[in-house]
Amino acid sequence: MFQAYVVDADSTTYIEYMRQDASVQCHTKEHDSITKLAIFLIVLWPLGSLVLFTSLLVPCYKALHTRTPTDLSRATAFLHREYETRWYWWEAVDLLRKIVLTGVVVLIPEERYFLRLVVATLICSCYAVGLAVATPYKRYEDDILAVATNLVLLVVFLGASWTTLFDAIEEQSPGQGKAEAILGWCDRDRKRILLRCTGSL
Repeated sequence: MFQAYVVDADSTTYIEYMRQDASVQCHTKEHDSITKLAIFLIVLWPLGSLVLFTSLLVPCYKALHTRTPTDLSRATAFLHREYETRWYWWEAVDLLRKIVLTGVVVLIPEERYFLRLVVATLICSCYAVGLAVATPYKRYEDDILAVATNLVLLVVFLGASWTTLFDAIEEQSPGQGKAEAILGWCDRDRKRILLRCTGSL
């Protein structure tokens, strides 16, 4: 899918070709149709998965709440068996979180990388609170593990945000020590933070 966007340029004539298929010249009708198909598939995969999960879970509501299993509720047990009956739809929520963190956040322009980190941090924070309050899993250990792993991800995003902020301040005023004065830690501490965040994974 993503190969539709990868191009090689001929250095003398500046004609761009698809890297995956050099017979396709970029900015032609053939490349445009490949690009449109790639965009469709990129959107279809995450949204289609979410719609599919939800459409499979919704009809199971009655069977799960009345404890009268149907063929569908048994076939879709892999989506809801780990969760309490009232939270049987939690797998769809978790999938939505993953889609937003791995797909939607990337739609924020690369130049605004700090905003990406802020959005990811907010999503992880809200999800961690939701997990801690709802405790959707049947097993208490699974609830603790889910909260813990989400908190580790939150720590990684926070560490990345702080180091990005440190780098941005240092870039604006190199050698003046403003980043250290504002954030309270120096470049050596930044490296330790990165190592600890990586170690927490």
